Order: sequence, then structure tokens, then C-alpha cells
Amino acid sequence: MRLQVLPGGPDRKARSLNLMLKLIERGKRDPKIRILTSSIIKNCKEGNFKDEVTAIAFFIKDNIRYQRDPEALETIADAWDTLKLGFGDCDDLVVLASSMLQSVGVRTRVRVVGRETLSHVLLDYEDKGFWYSLDLARPREKIFMNKTFPLDNVIEKKKEASL
Repeated sequence: MRLQVLPGGPDRKARSLNLMLKLIERGKRDPKIRILTSSIIKNCKEGNFKDEVTAIAFFIKDNIRYQRDPEALETIADAWDTLKLGFGDCDDLVVLASSMLQSVGVRTRVRVVGRETLSHVLLDYEDKGFWYSLDLARPREKIFMNKTFPLDNVIEKKKEASL
């Protein structure tokens, strides 16, 4: 078990994010993660990222219990350890889902909620030029959130609005 415990301090948020990114990078290369993920999406239509993301997200929601970290303690588990434990908080679920999705070619990014502390993390995935958000800490029927537009479109709309 490689559960990482992060001490407090002013740079805890940055250290947490860096660790999450390292764990995702390691997870997407883990053959066990890739094999499991491939078995989960085997009945999805090829190239349909939305179906693949849905299958993986529902697998996680059906098999991994959302459970907060102990008070005043930040722990982050790698993807395989979260699967073995059967529970994790938002950062553990994001590491797991991102590792699984990246292992089969879906682009992801981690989005932090909270300026001073790492209060919550979401997972964004890219499909056909747009980013969509998942909140794996929410109930199964509410994990999919609204589409976020590409930065170029947002900038163009701001320019048009100012004309």
C-alpha cells in the first residue's frame, strides 16, 4: 500500500496537486489499470469517449465508496490502492478515474475548487474539443456536470461582447 500522507503547511495545495499528477502518470502506465479499464469499456462503441467515460465513472461509483480523509490529515492513494481499499475521497477518486481514462487515451485534467486550500477536486475530460467535468464525490446520477467551453471560444465571445 502506497498511501501518501501530506503534512500541513502553506504549500500543501501545490504538493497535493504535484503528487496527484505523479500518481496519475504512474497509474495510466500500470498494466493492471489498463487491463481493468479495457474490460470495463469493452462493450462501448469504439471512439465514443462519452460512453467510455460513463462506463468508467459508473464503475467507480458502484465499487468505490466516497469517504473523506481523517480531520486535519491529507492522504492521497494511487489508483490501484484506491481500488484495493474500496474507498477514497475526491482526490483519490480523481487519481483513479484519470489514471483509468488516460490509460485508454482519454485526455484529462485536474481542477481544484478552493483558493487557499485544496478543498475539492474535479476531473475534466476532453471530447471533440470541449472539456466536460465530473464530480465523483457526488451521487451517481449527479456526477456529470456542464460542458466547459474551449478557451478560444470564451475569448472570442468576450471580444464580440465588447464590440
